[in-house]
Formats: sequence, structure tokens, C-alpha cells
Amino acid sequence: MKFEQLLNHLDSGVCVDQLQTESVVDLAVLLMSIDGEVCEKELSVLNRWIEKLCWNSEIEAGLYISNMITHCKEVIAKGDTEHFIHHRMKHIVDEPIKELALRLTTQLAKADGVVTESESNALKVIEAEL
Repeated sequence: MKFEQLLNHLDSGVCVDQLQTESVVDLAVLLMSIDGEVCEKELSVLNRWIEKLCWNSEIEAGLYISNMITHCKEVIAKGDTEHFIHHRMKHIVDEPIKELALRLTTQLAKADGVVTESESNALKVIEAEL
């Protein structure tokens, strides 16, 4: 059964690179959402970054981000932020991508001009995963 699931994932184009890309986007969206407000500057930073990506998903990147914003708000409301970060960081296996995740999330935290305590705490958890 597990082998069949693996084959289905491979057949549908899910690969390590896309999983890492999605995990970085997930972390970025979390950082955008963690202060309770997603501002245009933050979305602009993320959208510029995504334009450079090789996005290989059946879900268009904009829709993926929109869905992830809703999901991240739920994660934050439940107080599961650290668990979410740890889970996503496990999917990022390449060191340069880990460093990119930290750079992007740091840039997003600073995008609105104020780094809140919740953003700072999330960045510390991401940095500890490096």
C-alpha cells in the first residue's frame, strides 16, 4: 500500500524540489500571517520570489498561497506555530534552500517595517533548524 502511494506521488509529478518549494512558501506565508495581518508589501515580496521559482504543481501558485494563508491562520489560532515550522523544515533537505527559507522569512518579517515578537520568535525557530 505504501509503495503504491509512493508511485502515485511520483506519477503525479510530486518531487523533492516541489516539496521543498512548497515548504518554503508555507513558512513564508506563516511569517506573513503571524502578526495577524497580511499586508501588500509582504505579498509583493513573496510574489516576486515565486516568479523566480520553478513551480511544478497542479495548483496555481496564487491559489496555493491563498489556501495557505487560511491554513496558517488556523495554525496560529491553535498555537501550533512551532510544530508547523518543524514539520515544514523537515521537508527542506538542501542546505541552500534552508538558508533561502531563513532569508525569505526574515525579509517578509521586515517587509512592513516592524518585526513583531511573534515574527521574531518564529524566525528563531526557523534559524534553530538550520
